[in-house]
Amino acid sequence: MAHNETALQTSARRRTVLRGLGASILAATGAGTASSVAAQSNDITVRDIRESPDATLPVVDELLVFVHGWMSSNAGPDQAAALADVLAAGDYEPDETVAFVYDASTPDPVAVLEDAADAGAALADLVQTAVDEGVESIRLVGHSLGGRVVLEALATLEEGYVVDTVAPLGIAADGSMVTEGGHWYDGIANRADEVRNYHSENDDVIGPDFGGADDTALGAEGAPDSAATPNTYMDVDVTDAVENHGAYMSSSALGQDLAAAITDDEGPPPIGDSASAPTDPNGDGLYTDITGDGETTHDDVETLLANLDDDAVETNAEYFDFADNGTVGFRDVIALMRAI
Repeated sequence: MAHNETALQTSARRRTVLRGLGASILAATGAGTASSVAAQSNDITVRDIRESPDATLPVVDELLVFVHGWMSSNAGPDQAAALADVLAAGDYEPDETVAFVYDASTPDPVAVLEDAADAGAALADLVQTAVDEGVESIRLVGHSLGGRVVLEALATLEEGYVVDTVAPLGIAADGSMVTEGGHWYDGIANRADEVRNYHSENDDVIGPDFGGADDTALGAEGAPDSAATPNTYMDVDVTDAVENHGAYMSSSALGQDLAAAITDDEGPPPIGDSASAPTDPNGDGLYTDITGDGETTHDDVETLLANLDDDAVETNAEYFDFADNGTVGFRDVIALMRAI
């Protein structure tokens, strides 16, 4: 097949895919119809570059910036507030949380990718100015199309600028974009201390619309080859905790993991045969979700009981001291069971 014909078919496929993506996002989130800022967003600082192109970020020691997705400009502040809540439950509270708002209302599914790239460049300028003015640490989190914005920001940053933490949530992208030779590889490798890509196989918006036979949907499956990603990059599978495309920001397990990564409190490792590490659903320092599936159930009681003598439990007693007696043992199993 001729190269031009292949390119045309690829372009046509991507247009079809993105139109489906736009419809799916509208159905999943109801975005675009919400009021501009709802009540729960009162503690969120809004930086809307549609209204104020010369806006700047707050100058504080610890800054969190959240970037919304396609058709979600109005919902962005509320989504930022939901994320701030689950991060606070995980003991991470920045000095200020900013909702970065850009024009994501373009109906053309191809042009919107260009809009995301432009927004990423604008965000990079804001980050550079903030660092120059004295911001100590910056964390960038982007949902869906906003994941593209934060990675485009890394790709655009000038030499010498490094973002502390970047977290795409259900990003609308192909996995190869973060592997060697991919568009975002160099930015991730050189402009971020850590990039944590949160993906869920339950993401029925991203999963069907990106990847394909020779690639992956980055927001649903992660990168196609972990060995080909930068050392600063990590895929975080939250399939057990995120049930759909709109659920990332309110996931307590995701908030717990991201908060621990930011504060360097890694918590206990996986217990027994559990695929995921335990989580602290209510942020009180006790990891009642032993299996790491996002819920505290009798499975957690059984897993703790079966592994009381394991090093993973004994060397992390402070996380499982449900009986509040300074040790971990059968009393903690009983206390956990009574708490369910």
